[in-house]
Amino acid sequence: MSDNILEGVATAKPVRRRRSGSWIGFILPLAILSGWQAASHYQWVPPVFLPSPGRTLASFWDLVTKQSFEQDFFISITLVSQSFLLGALAALLLGIAAGMSRKVENFFGPTFDTIRHIPGIAWLPLIILWLGVGAPAKTLVIAKSVFFPVFLNTLQGIRNVDRNYIELGEVLRLTRWQTLRR
Repeated sequence: MSDNILEGVATAKPVRRRRSGSWIGFILPLAILSGWQAASHYQWVPPVFLPSPGRTLASFWDLVTKQSFEQDFFISITLVSQSFLLGALAALLLGIAAGMSRKVENFFGPTFDTIRHIPGIAWLPLIILWLGVGAPAKTLVIAKSVFFPVFLNTLQGIRNVDRNYIELGEVLRLTRWQTLRR
């Protein structure tokens, strides 16, 4: 008896996968970059409105290498993060309250539905009049942008909890807080 059972069996050749099309994603960006270069080189658009890609890259490099860039970037990220947290926390708390109480939902519902359907750009003149163009105005714009998606998702998440789980919590005599957490 032979030690090698597969002695006479032919081995399959490894399948070679073609990588056709992997470069196709570069066509559009290269076409846009080429069109941009041509438009700036032949001055189809005045250089004040459309500087060349090289000049734009040089300006970007100057901006990044400035000493104040890191500080300005940190301030911006901090403002965005704080505004996001403010809007999300307010929406989460009100969403939980509205999800657990029809009275709260009926109280806030009409006002929130009206406010959320007004486009963000329409709020800008009022926000600028009320708060100016400083950090409070930016905070309000970001917080408002975050508020409604978080509020609506929290409200729907609480409303769509299976009734069997709620009844199980009642059988186990869980408090509202314990039911909410679990």
